[in-house]
Amino acid sequence: MSQESFLVKLNIGCGPQYKEGWINVDRELPCDVRTNLLEGLPFKNGCCDITFLSHLLEHFSYQDARDFLIECNRISKIDALIRIIVPDLEIFARKYVEKDKAFFNQPGPHNGFRFKGDTLGDKFMYVAISGGHKYFYDFDSLRNLLLTCGFGNVVKSGFGNSKIEGISLLDNRPEVSLFIEAQKVKEVKTFKTLQNLPHYRKPLWKRGIKKVLRVIANR
Repeated sequence: MSQESFLVKLNIGCGPQYKEGWINVDRELPCDVRTNLLEGLPFKNGCCDITFLSHLLEHFSYQDARDFLIECNRISKIDALIRIIVPDLEIFARKYVEKDKAFFNQPGPHNGFRFKGDTLGDKFMYVAISGGHKYFYDFDSLRNLLLTCGFGNVVKSGFGNSKIEGISLLDNRPEVSLFIEAQKVKEVKTFKTLQNLPHYRKPLWKRGIKKVLRVIANR
């Protein structure tokens, strides 16, 4: 039995990619743990060895993605791995500048195109902000985000290229994807933003920012 058989491995936002040997987490079945990912992860501090996120992060706003990655930091052990796959802004930008019609006119389901739109610009924007997408990452932007969330040793990976055993069974869409791996290097305190304090929003703004910060610090 391999050493990885004893690791706590989370496949978060698994969708239809339910995998045996992993704890599959999503808001809809099939999954092992059903939860709203933006309301926190129902796991103890420092319990997780490996976290896998495939085509999930782009569905969150930048702030929500930051909060979510800080939550991933909370549940991870020091040196735990996180592997993230997202649509690669660099790939799409390069294909757009090159006017690569073959790339943007890939066939999709139901005799349609994979990327919807009449022009290459429409198709580029479809990937950027349609289908529930709220943000578009290249390596530098995602690396920077991970660094602010307590992760380090951030590397650009590739399909099936990983420290994680059997990752090729989970990796997908290599022709359009950015693959990144990092490790938790430090704990990060969750900063409770004003948006997350519904009972204090308007009254506290009226009473001044200093009082707002005191309330946040005391929570």
